Amino acid sequence: MIVKNELIDLELDEDIIKSYNLKNIAYFDIEASKTQNGEEFLFAISIGRFLDNTYKVTQYFGEKINEEKKIIILSKKILENYNIWSTFNGLSFDEPFLIKRGKKYNVIIEKPKYHIDLYRKIKPYHNLLNVEGCGLKALEKGIGINREDSLNGYDSRLLYDKYLAIKDNNIALDLMRHNIEDVISLPSLFKYFSIIKDKNLVRNDLLTETQRKSINNLLSKRNIDLNIQYNNISKKCAGKIIYGLINKKLKEDDIETLIKNS
Repeated sequence: MIVKNELIDLELDEDIIKSYNLKNIAYFDIEASKTQNGEEFLFAISIGRFLDNTYKVTQYFGEKINEEKKIIILSKKILENYNIWSTFNGLSFDEPFLIKRGKKYNVIIEKPKYHIDLYRKIKPYHNLLNVEGCGLKALEKGIGINREDSLNGYDSRLLYDKYLAIKDNNIALDLMRHNIEDVISLPSLFKYFSIIKDKNLVRNDLLTETQRKSINNLLSKRNIDLNIQYNNISKKCAGKIIYGLINKKLKEDDIETLIKNS
């Protein structure tokens, strides 16, 4: 296994760091591939966090498939110190995949209290942000970050298979650079939160008035007392809440979690 540490000066305004509590967050990104029998496994992870005024990224890269357990154990030691995680589309993949693979080795990784998925938070506004798209590289470019790395997740999987076959160190370096750069940029993406706030942008997928009334009526019928702020709930989230309430599958904590991740 290769272990790498980088100390990076992000040149972020102190106002951004303080406003969004960036020093209390663990930022991470994983890379995964598949075995010949189709089982997905984790082969690399980069984890960033602020130490004083410096951003430190620690990376674990598996030189062999059977090093996955070591990577997960070491990652847990860092992540368990933080009750806030931040990723890019990590609620859909990185977090559940890491937890699932940990269970395979009886390494229990608890979900954080909060998970700030920057893709989910920015996507409802991206058409108003003058960016070329809502992918990570497009959003990076929108705030002046230009990467030489051109790999995507699919490329990464194929390239790792090639690395395992021929053990070319240059391939390992390319994969590691791709993975670590994904994490280096995450704190800087919080700049979009300030842009959204300063411009008073309104997300383009807000729930409808009919959905709002349905939620209120269902909460009343279920005797659930929640003071819901509706100004940041998506149609999709509202639909899940309504469906869950109708089928009596949601508790207060479940609703709050859905809203928090909307």
